[in-house]
Amino acid sequence: MIWMSVNSLVKRNKRIAVKIAEVFEKGSAQATSVLITKSGEKIPFLLEGHEFVDGEKIYFMGVGLNISKQMKLENDLVRAERANQEHLEEKIIIND
Repeated sequence: MIWMSVNSLVKRNKRIAVKIAEVFEKGSAQATSVLITKSGEKIPFLLEGHEFVDGEKIYFMGVGLNISKQMKLENDLVRAERANQEHLEEKIIIND
């Protein structure tokens, strides 16, 4: 599990700061970003924030989801589709 303060995240990524402001304007926001660990590992994350109100107090709640497995599967699928298309094109050329 990776813990990061909002301040730390905002200092590193101005786009995320804009999304946090959007939470307070629209009630929620979502963004993807690559977080870099202390060891230099890059991890893609889906970040989502929501505003909630308790009485007169307004709060921000956010969640980050590691999407590295999903990204790898999507990349693998794209590669497989390309390979399949190339294979089909070769068959069409051979049969002509």
